[in-house]
Amino acid sequence: MKRLFVIITLILAAASFYTWLIQPEQQEEVPVLYWKSDANPQRYEQIRLFHKWLIDKGHVNEKGRPEVELRLDPSSPQTSMIHAVSGVGGDVIDVYEVTRFFHSMGVAEDLTPYAAKGHYDISHTYPGLDGLFVFDGRQYAYLCNGSVYNMWFNVDTLKKYGMSPPPEEWTPEEFEKYAVEYVKKANADNPNPRLFFGQSITGQDGFLLCITRSEGYDFYNETLTSSTVDNPATQKALKLFYKWTYKDRLFPTSADVASANDAGGYGGMNYSQFINGKLAMIIAGRFALIRFRELSEPLTVCSSQYPMYGFKNMIVSARSVIMYKGSKHKDLARLFFEFLADREYNEYIIEGSDGLPPNPSYAVGNPKYLSPRPNEGNVHSAELKWALKCSYSNAISPYFNLLGTNWTTQAMGKYFSEQATAEEALAEAQMRYNMGIADTIRDNSELRARWEKGVTDQKIIDECKREGKKIPAKLIANPFYLGYYRSRGMLEE
Repeated sequence: MKRLFVIITLILAAASFYTWLIQPEQQEEVPVLYWKSDANPQRYEQIRLFHKWLIDKGHVNEKGRPEVELRLDPSSPQTSMIHAVSGVGGDVIDVYEVTRFFHSMGVAEDLTPYAAKGHYDISHTYPGLDGLFVFDGRQYAYLCNGSVYNMWFNVDTLKKYGMSPPPEEWTPEEFEKYAVEYVKKANADNPNPRLFFGQSITGQDGFLLCITRSEGYDFYNETLTSSTVDNPATQKALKLFYKWTYKDRLFPTSADVASANDAGGYGGMNYSQFINGKLAMIIAGRFALIRFRELSEPLTVCSSQYPMYGFKNMIVSARSVIMYKGSKHKDLARLFFEFLADREYNEYIIEGSDGLPPNPSYAVGNPKYLSPRPNEGNVHSAELKWALKCSYSNAISPYFNLLGTNWTTQAMGKYFSEQATAEEALAEAQMRYNMGIADTIRDNSELRARWEKGVTDQKIIDECKREGKKIPAKLIANPFYLGYYRSRGMLEE
């Protein structure tokens, strides 16, 4: 029996050694970095470009090869999150807009000590991303590519019905007047099937948020400790959405969308209907050109902001990346962040029209970005301008599970289907968000302590507003309110 036990132990030891030996890191002459990202074919080209960048920058071994190899480890954001907390998070991880959650789990490496020297600090990207990348004054992520969703117009479709391109900025009243005129002209000889002005706005909570913010409100309070989605501005905007959809018939209802039989493809049915002239407008970003540039006949386009009231604002979104705190090659992983901020990668994003490049300095004043093709109008310059001047990150609270239900779009659906009034639907959404916050902090003592401090800060902020005093900027966690109050001289900085 003892001899059998020894033999089994030796076999297992040999098997373990063999498993270790065949790991890529043991076969390669250089360390391997694993990049957890989606399986987009462009990732492989970006990896090739990174290896070339390493050689060009002199990051090579004695044989002239890159001193590190980057490999794709295909993974969804949810899977990456599970792997990270399980201790197998790779080296660099695409986290999109949920950096805050990786940070709160303690798996995101603090980039602050190296970011400025490597030119991938916040000063080398878009100001509005501060709310997604920086927490408690420390930076935890950098951008791979970004976007500012806005209204895109098919100029040829507009001209077909005698409409000139719309302005870059407009109020809801100006927008409504323009859109009503369009659907009247477009449907004069086309009563069935009906031609709509734009894609369905059911579920477009980004559009709803921008109109809400233009009146000085947000879906969360200043400290992000409580939902405020049931506010007068959101109620007003939601009713406007209903009017535009069901009364003015500017946008298709859910039933209209379900009855359509257009082909999908990249971008889905909305893109197809936009191309063939059934829609004059879609909500998109510069990345839409990946589809439109494939067309045999160039599509002439232009873009406008969402219609808004006094305070002009847009939402900047991100496909961002963190360094995994458990990485064994942090010094080498930093090179990947330097690559993202450098010319080679940014020119790749610019030439491929895959959204906004991470480092705007390579787009500002660059004709290859601003006006690469005459038929693409202002879509490049406008999105860059909005990203730099008036964009803020989405309404995200660290105390609400981002992977949970989007109660705002649920409220839209409930109101649109006449199951509740706008006020009732939003009141329920606000209650459910706040219940979700309570659930999140209940079993997390560290997060609960931060929330309690935020609640205390919120009381001070509310008191300042009531008494007309300036609000200490250091108390505000919601990036939108920092921008809004600053523009009105309400901050004590």
